[in-house]
Amino acid sequence: MKINRLNELNAVSRFTIADVFEGQSLSFDTTITEMMIDTFALLIGDISPLHMDHHFAIQRGFKGRVVHGALLCGLVSRLIGVHLPGQNCLLHSMNIKYTMPTYAYDLVRTTGKVEHISVAARAMTLQVEIFNSTSQSIAANGKVVVGFTDNV
Repeated sequence: MKINRLNELNAVSRFTIADVFEGQSLSFDTTITEMMIDTFALLIGDISPLHMDHHFAIQRGFKGRVVHGALLCGLVSRLIGVHLPGQNCLLHSMNIKYTMPTYAYDLVRTTGKVEHISVAARAMTLQVEIFNSTSQSIAANGKVVVGFTDNV
């Protein structure tokens, strides 16, 4: 299932543990802007020139400003907290590997696929991937564990 921008802005999913199933997946697209990088840097204080200075990044062998890895993790958090499963969960852990740099103005697709559900533990594991559509490469991938908070 792919989320379009209009639906994304108007709704937070409300999946319960009974609603999800192994193999279920969801994706959404995001264009990383310089404003996103700047705002993220302002919020967390990581103003490394690799992220903030186009010319510095090029001198270091990159194509331009490199997106913070933690910003990409924020997209995974958005996947979990807004889309799958949405409001009825809490992110317990995230194990992400960065495989290729992401740059300002790259289009990325964040995907989560339910790998395992434990009804007894009220938790699920998702395989996550951030695919850079601009460079046609996997920017990051890994696993997250999510606990359900609904009272069902």
